[in-house]
Amino acid sequence: MPTMGLPLVMPGCRFWICLPPAINPCIVFNGEIYNHLELLGKLTGLPWRGHSDTETLLAAFETWGVEKTLQATIWMFALALWDRVERRLILARNRIGEKLLYYGVAQRDVSL
Repeated sequence: MPTMGLPLVMPGCRFWICLPPAINPCIVFNGEIYNHLELLGKLTGLPWRGHSDTETLLAAFETWGVEKTLQATIWMFALALWDRVERRLILARNRIGEKLLYYGVAQRDVSL
């Protein structure tokens, strides 16, 4: 399977996007950021590798933090984001529930 230049890594390396099998911190993202071009315009001075809303989302997380980014986005998605600095898993989905988010815990492993 071609990787198309992934994983994407932002300069701070706090949040990454990666393909399975993943050992590195990563984001699992299903959905669409409708205003990602608007957000992209506010995120200046970053090295862009592509034009995806996922890359915009990662840059916004790095720049503004998770809560502010989620408040600034017009979106339909579900995501799981590993914060390698705080060593925590962040789960989020759209407010209306258009994209479902399922998870399970077995011993010390989390399945999404």
